[in-house]
Amino acid sequence: MRQARRAVWLDNMRMIERDVAMATTFDAEADAAYIYLAGESPVGGVTRTVVVEDQRVAGMVNLDFDSDGRLVGVEVVGAMDVLPQSLLDVLSAAGPRK
Repeated sequence: MRQARRAVWLDNMRMIERDVAMATTFDAEADAAYIYLAGESPVGGVTRTVVVEDQRVAGMVNLDFDSDGRLVGVEVVGAMDVLPQSLLDVLSAAGPRK
């Protein structure tokens, strides 16, 4: 029973990793990741970007909003310093988006 639950858990984690990789990009050369919250091209595009910087945290986060004020994407600059290595590994294995 315990092994069956672990197998289901592992399957769920693989599905989550696949979905995250589909909704996220990572450019190792630029050390930047982007999390798409409204698809790759939100209707109306990004109309405002808010830069979030905190001296206590490595990197920088940019919040992208659409014309209705909805958060549509998050860019993480300095991603290798702040994102979990397991996520970076999944994103790197997924390769760049075309």
